Amino acid sequence: MRTLIAVSLTSLLAGCSLWPSAAQTSWTQWRCDDGASLDWRYADGAQETVELHLGADAPVQRLKKEPSTFGSTYSDGVLTFNDKGSEGLVYRVADDELLAHGCRAP
Repeated sequence: MRTLIAVSLTSLLAGCSLWPSAAQTSWTQWRCDDGASLDWRYADGAQETVELHLGADAPVQRLKKEPSTFGSTYSDGVLTFNDKGSEGLVYRVADDELLAHGCRAP
């Protein structure tokens, strides 16, 4: 009986792992002052990683949380996304060039 319960629980948990979590399915869509489109979502339940899509032709970037004094900052060493709650910006790390600023929900 214990073996049957263990096998059933293992099967149930394995099946649940195939479903994406809510954090992985809902994109937050923002529009920026410069006209750019910024879509982002948490890639994990702990909100330690975000997936970022800047513009229609850009690939999805996966950024990890970094220490921040204001808001939340995520970076992959190439791009940095700073989320200040209802507003954010994206810049290139190498030269601090703003790629999108004043981004917020439409």
